[in-house]
Amino acid sequence: MTEEAHSPPASHVALVVDDVEEVRDITAAVLRSAGLEVLTAGSAQEALKVSAALPGPLHLLVADVGLPGMTGAELARRLTQLRPELRVLLFSGEPREQLVRAGTIDPGTRFLTKPFLFQDLLAKAREALAEQG
Repeated sequence: MTEEAHSPPASHVALVVDDVEEVRDITAAVLRSAGLEVLTAGSAQEALKVSAALPGPLHLLVADVGLPGMTGAELARRLTQLRPELRVLLFSGEPREQLVRAGTIDPGTRFLTKPFLFQDLLAKAREALAEQG
């Protein structure tokens, strides 16, 4: 498949949250290469501030589950209460099944296991954004 087949729609805004700068930067770069406007944050608290300062819509949250102080799933719950249009993609080095069993994420959560392939990230982002209609 071509890269375009995996590209999310343009003119969408994503927020990438990871406390590891390299992961955050690479994830943001991949999403930008697909035409998204990407904001970044190094913590859940910073992500809440970024979201609050954003006057327009926020379409996609891409966050690590293992953030210090507040999990990515907790961050997602808080942001989706404030922004119901927000779609969520979480990732972790731990397997989905383990996180679901522990109650860390809900069974229906859109999820990627790290390390993930760029095309998988783009496919999940496109899938999430397509739900918005």
